Amino acid sequence: MRAGKCVALGMFTLGLSMAGGLAFGNGYIMPPELVDKIQIGVTTSKQVTEILGPPASVAQFPRRGVVTWDYTTTESFNKKKSGVSIEIDGDGIVRNIVRFNLYGP
Repeated sequence: MRAGKCVALGMFTLGLSMAGGLAFGNGYIMPPELVDKIQIGVTTSKQVTEILGPPASVAQFPRRGVVTWDYTTTESFNKKKSGVSIEIDGDGIVRNIVRFNLYGP
């Protein structure tokens, strides 16, 4: 029984990696190209979670009518950490994507 679970877990992991990469928990995205699958005005918050996993942090901006989901990633070309904020409107649709550099240790 235990061997069957290990095989199933291995197949699941292989399937995810073949689908374009893995988005790890705690708001870390690997590879960063997964963000390119998110489309402004089209992608829903549920789809963001399916593509990127849960965010590292969530902030609400009631005056603007959005919630931001924040993620971190490491750019493949320069190995520097960067951040991604995804703004989601009251209808659960992605309104904006902001990428920024993270400085410091």
